[in-house]
Amino acid sequence: MTQWDITEIVSSMKIITKLISVIAITFTLTVSLLAQDLTIGSLDVLNNQHLINFVVDFSKGTYDNMSDKEMSKYEADSWTLEKQTVSMQFVKEVNEELKEVKVRLGEYDENEAKYTIVLEIIEVDEDGDTEARAFIFTNDDKNELVARIDDMESSGGHYGSFFNLMGDGFSHLGHSFGKFLENAFFWMNR
Repeated sequence: MTQWDITEIVSSMKIITKLISVIAITFTLTVSLLAQDLTIGSLDVLNNQHLINFVVDFSKGTYDNMSDKEMSKYEADSWTLEKQTVSMQFVKEVNEELKEVKVRLGEYDENEAKYTIVLEIIEVDEDGDTEARAFIFTNDDKNELVARIDDMESSGGHYGSFFNLMGDGFSHLGHSFGKFLENAFFWMNR
């Protein structure tokens, strides 16, 4: 074998390695994004939006087999604070994923953000496994529904209090939802 043959083989191996990496990343993103399903509308309305208002609706969910009302009585001293804490964890994870596309979720009024994402919690089980759906509304007097995302699920944790496990679930959910949105923004801006 000549040196030219060895150089060609090494170059080919580098290309094959890069191709395998791209396939693995694509597979991983596809699997994590398939868990969430855009069932109504389109995310195209979010194109060119840099600020998106965000709200969590805990009112219809169950938490360790208790309703929001029952949990507020059972954990009277801490339930409101815990809901704020896990909401902030979710937003932090989403925003971390959206950094590259220069979009941020947060509390914004209609002058700052044209759209609101409402995360509706369906269930958080005793392990913190979380199931939710998201609605995207216009952030104005009409509050028009423009999209709905179903089948949002995440795993909680393994050790700790219910609130600790719930926090893990919200962090994981925020991470996967952030990836879902990042992917949508990526394809909108191609």
